[in-house]
Amino acid sequence: MNILLIIISTITLLLFLSLFKKRNNTRSKISHIDPKRCIGCQQCLISCRHGALHIITDDSGKHAVLNADKCTGCGDCVSVCPHQAITLIERENIKLNN
Repeated sequence: MNILLIIISTITLLLFLSLFKKRNNTRSKISHIDPKRCIGCQQCLISCRHGALHIITDDSGKHAVLNADKCTGCGDCVSVCPHQAITLIERENIKLNN
């Protein structure tokens, strides 16, 4: 009976701790922003649940920039971009280009 209680307690604790585990960008896709198409409307920024996007203003104007470490590749930003400036690409392609 004590062993069963220990097993159930351990499983419950592991499930509880998994709620607080940092979500890693384990998906194979990542968002890619075309700065020539992006006008900085912030629709992607609003839709991103992971805080992976921010808006900058530079010589070419206002546009979104991606933090690849925070991007999970969920595609929420892709679906809301009114200018089709965001696409999903293979994550390994980003690492090769850096």
